[in-house]
Amino acid sequence: MEKQGFDALLVFGSPYEPSWVRYLANLIHPFVLSQSYLLITKDHEPIALVDQDFFVSSAKEMSGLKDVRVYSYVEFPTQFADNVKLFRGLFKERGMEAPTIGINTLDMPVTNYQALEAALPRSKIMDCMGLLWALIEEKSPYDSRMIKKTAKIADMTMETALNTCAEGVPEYEVGLAAEKVAVSNGAEVGPGTTVRTHLYIASGSKTLANLRPYRYTAKKLKRGEMFIIDLSVHYNGYYTDFCRTVCVGKPSKAQQDLFDIVEEMHYTLFDNLKPGTTGAELWDLAYVIAKKKGREDRINIWMGHGTGIVISEPPFLVKYDKRPLRKGTFVNIEPGIFLPETIGSASLEDATLIGAKSASWVTKCERGLHIA
Repeated sequence: MEKQGFDALLVFGSPYEPSWVRYLANLIHPFVLSQSYLLITKDHEPIALVDQDFFVSSAKEMSGLKDVRVYSYVEFPTQFADNVKLFRGLFKERGMEAPTIGINTLDMPVTNYQALEAALPRSKIMDCMGLLWALIEEKSPYDSRMIKKTAKIADMTMETALNTCAEGVPEYEVGLAAEKVAVSNGAEVGPGTTVRTHLYIASGSKTLANLRPYRYTAKKLKRGEMFIIDLSVHYNGYYTDFCRTVCVGKPSKAQQDLFDIVEEMHYTLFDNLKPGTTGAELWDLAYVIAKKKGREDRINIWMGHGTGIVISEPPFLVKYDKRPLRKGTFVNIEPGIFLPETIGSASLEDATLIGAKSASWVTKCERGLHIA
């Protein structure tokens, strides 16, 4: 905070973006619409703000924080005024009349931002996401243990999903079988991204809409389809996200060729993962392979991303990310080519760990084209 010029951080959390308050203070929200804040200043103990009176004692128990207060979930003008008063009082207690405050701008509700501005009109409010990303990029030993544990659960979950796929099997049977394995091994499943085991089975669509934001449907798998299963497991606040490709019945030559291109991209990325290499350089390596095969126009939007307390966190394997990879970072490699209207969709995704000179696999489920 001092290095980046922040006097305070006011970090927002909700079930839809819980990562920061859970990582920093072990706060887990009691239900879907609940929210919280964590106020961090350099010379005082942190304060948690929660939006329900009944949650105060639980928040204290979870976080170990002595000071947990209630703020208003803004629905009416009077509650907006209450939050203005609260924010003004919090900073006045700390002798801060015009502080520089860091917030996670992508997540904080507009009404609360406006209340903060009204409470401290002379303060400077800035985005603190760069600070937060830097905090988690190089994992602690505890982070690493939790991610590896999550990956073991994810491997078992994916193996179940793949083995359940067969002609005539509804998508939901694949998904429910996989989720049963995840939950029985400790994964957290619930609404939003707080506790999501996300498994979507992209089968049968004739457009790119087969890359769906929901998990699965009652549609039955059909012979000749080639599709992807993209799965994320959440355990103890950490994510593992990875993907495999399935073909129902023997693949056609075009389907096998498509998968072979993705596989070549995948292993090329893995072989070049090392400290100092940038996301942009890795993107280019994979893109050249796809272009040589004439498939560059339908590739995945990125070739990979970091993973940990957020499903997709820096570094990103995209053409504009020129930050060098660092030892100790968990990086997902994720090439894909999507032609559902003609051939099918193919993608391979694995979590890896960047070592001193190279990377190692974290997810280890069989990577070949799965024939159901």
